[in-house]
Amino acid sequence: MRYIRVLLAVFLFAAVIVLILVTALAWWITPDRVGHRIAEALNAHLALNAEFQGPIEIKRLPKLRITLPAAALTHSTDGSAAGRFDAAVIELKPWSFFAESPRIDHILVDGLSYNPKPGTPAASEAANRLSTTLWDVELMELRNSTIAFDAGVFGPAEARLSAIQARLENISEKGGAIRLAGMLESASVSGSASFAGIVRFKDGAGDLLTRFALDSPAVTLDGLWNRRSVHAEVRAKSVAPTGSGWQIESPDARTVFANGPEITAAAPSALLSPETFASDRLSLSAALNTRDGQLSASGTLKAMHRFQPQNTELSQIDLTTRFAPKDASGEATESRLTGNASWSEDGSAEIRLTGTLLGAALSFNASSSPAETEDRRLSLNGDLTLGELSSERLAQLPWDLEWLSLINFRGNISIAGLGPVWGLSDLSAHAELFKGGLILSEGKGDWLGGKTDFAAILTPDGAWHANIRARDGRAESWFSSQNRPAAISGRTDATLALAGSVQTPESPAKLLQADGTVRIASGAFSGFNVPLAFRILADETPDATPPEVRQPHSVSAFNELSFTTAVKDGRLILSEGKASAEGWSASFTGEALSGNLLIHAVFHAPAAGKLPELSLAASAQTGSDLAPVWTAEWDKAAQAVNQARSGEPMTLDRLGRRVERAIKDFWQGLELPDIKMPEIELPDWKLPKMPWEKDEPAPQKPASPAI
Repeated sequence: MRYIRVLLAVFLFAAVIVLILVTALAWWITPDRVGHRIAEALNAHLALNAEFQGPIEIKRLPKLRITLPAAALTHSTDGSAAGRFDAAVIELKPWSFFAESPRIDHILVDGLSYNPKPGTPAASEAANRLSTTLWDVELMELRNSTIAFDAGVFGPAEARLSAIQARLENISEKGGAIRLAGMLESASVSGSASFAGIVRFKDGAGDLLTRFALDSPAVTLDGLWNRRSVHAEVRAKSVAPTGSGWQIESPDARTVFANGPEITAAAPSALLSPETFASDRLSLSAALNTRDGQLSASGTLKAMHRFQPQNTELSQIDLTTRFAPKDASGEATESRLTGNASWSEDGSAEIRLTGTLLGAALSFNASSSPAETEDRRLSLNGDLTLGELSSERLAQLPWDLEWLSLINFRGNISIAGLGPVWGLSDLSAHAELFKGGLILSEGKGDWLGGKTDFAAILTPDGAWHANIRARDGRAESWFSSQNRPAAISGRTDATLALAGSVQTPESPAKLLQADGTVRIASGAFSGFNVPLAFRILADETPDATPPEVRQPHSVSAFNELSFTTAVKDGRLILSEGKASAEGWSASFTGEALSGNLLIHAVFHAPAAGKLPELSLAASAQTGSDLAPVWTAEWDKAAQAVNQARSGEPMTLDRLGRRVERAIKDFWQGLELPDIKMPEIELPDWKLPKMPWEKDEPAPQKPASPAI
């Protein structure tokens, strides 16, 4: 019983102590004292004042739970507005409230709206006070919060991070773990953003920023960059403070554009300070899938970027690109560019690049001077020189028009040539690239051995217009073929008004307009011998087209050939075609689609002897080799000749010609190209002269004798 009485006395004493403590909690921890303590902490540690818009609620047991109403925040240094929050909850052990630096179990802040305004006296004072603060928070959460940044903090325009959901775990003056997600909005970037990392504050003197360090930081963005859908990731092994900034170990960035390139950047290390970002060796790589294959790029450079004022310097650029076609039989094309580039916030810039592009030599030199303008694009003046480019390699370029809108350019462009498909060489023009639109003026060059003048406009939406005037070109330079005459030859003049749209990731290139006239003088076309066809038609009149008329080496010379062009339903239409020659003339139409050309012609021969004017309809079709294959409506023309001679008696001469034609057609029908037809000596198909048909002068009547 004695032990029981002792235990009861102990329990009673403990109960009295607990009662005293609870009474102390109830008496000491009041809304007024809590509000005063919180206000004192905000002012002492963050240089902020809080004006609560309602009563503070307190729950003392089993945990001390303090519920704060909405409050407006102001800077205690100058009274300027800092932000506000809708509600906050603080949980801690009851007796921690009496400690100088209490350990807080949980802080929940809802609807925080804050503008840190870095660089201002108020922000500097807050950072100084925070750097001397001792705190210990097990978990801090932000919900539905917003942080706004003024222009110049994260770019030239204002930025805003809204709908923030953040967790800060085990936070103290030594650091802590942070996970944050929200919606980023700025003039050029918008979308969902996230951050994760372990924050450390190293021991020592100085403000918080000079002791700030990060382990395994990771930032992601899914949204829009300059209206382009993008996914971006930035990671690093660590970020550690140095005497003047931070040393970033193994930084690695990756950006993927929708229907665009995938770009990665990495470096062994980099330096970051409030003034600059620098890396002595930055490795870059990019890949882009196109309709025809994959374009990849890789290289290294030395980079430095200054934040205030904005200035970027890229030196020792060494960039290699490679295009691998989808067609396994195609040949990969490599390019290499070296040089330097720099540009500043005030508009000054200098770019020097040399090397090769798609196998063609390239030289680009451009610069700009400072200018006061609202347009923040680089405005360059300079010269671009390119070597010989083929149409196949031009198609390998990623024609993404939004990249053209990143800079403005004014200067001269020269291209050695665009390959035999275009027939253009020694091209030069004055170029103006402004806000994604391109204007080419004063264009000159060589076309099919002659001269050409041109002007063109490319609008930001991909539509283009061009006017071309060509003279004294040689058509055979374009239509030349091996081991056969050119499909067409002659001195060529042309005037064309063209319009269309360029290739984009969403649609192929289109030709929408090609209005013009083409005139070819003193030329010839191959594949069909018009004079021979009319001679055989008149003299022999076979039932089918003679093979020798439409051989690959058959040629028809003309004095002049002309036609007009237009585009209809994606096809190039030839109309009002005319041709004139010695002994014949022609009218024709045609169309071109997918590299194939189809011609419908009607040849005319003037009346001769008892034959009226003859007409022979024929068609020609070319493939990718531009070699024409002709077919003629011979039976109709032969029927017209037979009808014209229906009243004439058959002569031995005409009969002989038909026999010769039958023998030729029989031999050529055997299809023995390597064996020539034997020469058969045929009789002279003329009747022998009768005695009364001898060429002797007729007897004359004797003269009358003179009288």
